[in-house]
Amino acid sequence: MQKPLQVTYKGLEKSEAIDGLIRQRAAALETLHPRITGCRVVVDVPHRGSESAKVPIGVTVEVEVPGRGLIVGKDADERREAKQDHTAALNNAFEAVERQLEKIADQQANEPAARDAAPQTGMVVRLFPDQNYGFVELDNSPELYFTRNAVTNGSFDELAVGMLVHVTSASDEGPLGPQAKSVRLHDRVRAPSRNWRLAMTATGLDVFDKALQTTNLWLKELTEKIGPDRQVAWHVLGTVLRTLRDRLPLGLAAHLGAQLPLLVRGIYYDQWHPRPKPLKLRSTKQFLEEVSNGLGDIRPVDATAATRAVFQVLNHYVDPGQIENVREALSEPVRKLWPQNAESASRVPNVPEEAEA
Repeated sequence: MQKPLQVTYKGLEKSEAIDGLIRQRAAALETLHPRITGCRVVVDVPHRGSESAKVPIGVTVEVEVPGRGLIVGKDADERREAKQDHTAALNNAFEAVERQLEKIADQQANEPAARDAAPQTGMVVRLFPDQNYGFVELDNSPELYFTRNAVTNGSFDELAVGMLVHVTSASDEGPLGPQAKSVRLHDRVRAPSRNWRLAMTATGLDVFDKALQTTNLWLKELTEKIGPDRQVAWHVLGTVLRTLRDRLPLGLAAHLGAQLPLLVRGIYYDQWHPRPKPLKLRSTKQFLEEVSNGLGDIRPVDATAATRAVFQVLNHYVDPGQIENVREALSEPVRKLWPQNAESASRVPNVPEEAEA
């Protein structure tokens, strides 16, 4: 115990025999709960009976346990001095405390299993070793943020993109959105290999196939708007997404990234250095200049058309509520580059600029 045992007598003389029994019982309590910080025992006369009655004895045991407050056990009994039966109340009071400590120990033993969700198999999709965090994707779920400390057995440095892991989701969100409470290396797939696709199929993780299919749909729509070159469309998609990402608050940028296809997330998070506050580009001109600079190493592409095309694709494939949150985070001039909703974008995929509402 962190505090010395306290024994107090009220209304009767101190007894060495009772003191000795109290010390024994108090020491035994620590075998039931190792984090007891203090114990106080009060031995008193709870009431006075008639002239012929024996003097009763009362015992109160108070135990302090972190996070549980004060645990109390009480009992009182007539003191039968002739039979030296002065320990019944004391034993009963300690036994009441012991039952409570046993119950607490059982609850604490069962709490982790009840609290934690069942682990799921996921895939590491991005790693930022210098910043001690990464992202893992579960099947049919948004990706989860995790830190170095969440990786069991200190195995963070053994992780690689594409690796399969066991993931336990946390109930609360982290600084970059939904997060994993723990990440553990998969027993059979500890590193990417030529059998990676087979392992993913065997565990029911067909995210690669679905991500590739969705990404092709995105690129097909972009090529219809900016030209047939798929490499150019891919470059345009990454440039506009990264320009947008750096203008969003950190949490919102992570939430948007979680809704992108797996392959698109790779270019979205490329060279990302999270900032406490987003970059401030208030005007449309500033935003489009950033896009133009990112498109400088490919064939000439109109920055306005490229930006509108990517925004329209986002409207088609990202949750409308998320889109509205992203739009509201942008300045009013930049927001005008974005179609109002997915319905208008899908109905009029090639709206001439002068005809836009």
